[in-house]
Amino acid sequence: MRSYQEMVESKIKHINDDGQQLDIFKEKIAKEQLKSKVFADTLCQVSERLRKTTVESRVVRERTKEYHQQNKEE
Repeated sequence: MRSYQEMVESKIKHINDDGQQLDIFKEKIAKEQLKSKVFADTLCQVSERLRKTTVESRVVRERTKEYHQQNKEE
């Protein structure tokens, strides 16, 4: 027969170790989710800036073309 320690205490230790690993993984997941949210927010901000810059560049190009045409006509 196996001893009490072999049958019960080792299983309890194993369960405790698993619980500690679970807590560690939960913390890692929480950190990764936070990073993911920050990256998503940053991506949205950068995309919006790019969109605005693209619009501004198009406006500047159109004005430059208009001025060029005016100068050409003169």
